[in-house]
Amino acid sequence: MKNIYLICFFLIFTSICHAKYDPLLVSQLIDKSEIIGIGEIKSIENNNVLVIFSDLIKGKLTNRTLKIEKFENWTCASRWTNYKKGQKIMFFLSISKEGIYKILGSGNEGELPIVNEKIFYKSLLSY
Repeated sequence: MKNIYLICFFLIFTSICHAKYDPLLVSQLIDKSEIIGIGEIKSIENNNVLVIFSDLIKGKLTNRTLKIEKFENWTCASRWTNYKKGQKIMFFLSISKEGIYKILGSGNEGELPIVNEKIFYKSLLSY
């Protein structure tokens, strides 16, 4: 009898919790972003990375160095590798009401790695 109650309990809560993930297309990234640019990670601090932008494609910055909130891996998506100093990335960012720069996309679509002068979109990189 305990097993029946336990199964019913899990069925109820799994039907309530829907982890739905729809990846953003490049056109959506461009449209929704406030800042688009190419930058290099200079340091990693707790939940943030410090990035120096070499190229700015969309938006305006008074300072080319930004503190960006790191993407946190979750069940449906993870970053292609751990954050490391020196990684070159094309960022698609939004700015929260509190002034925090955030990477767009629940699946980290707003962070495109650049390796050997090539930009990778939604690829399975491991280096």
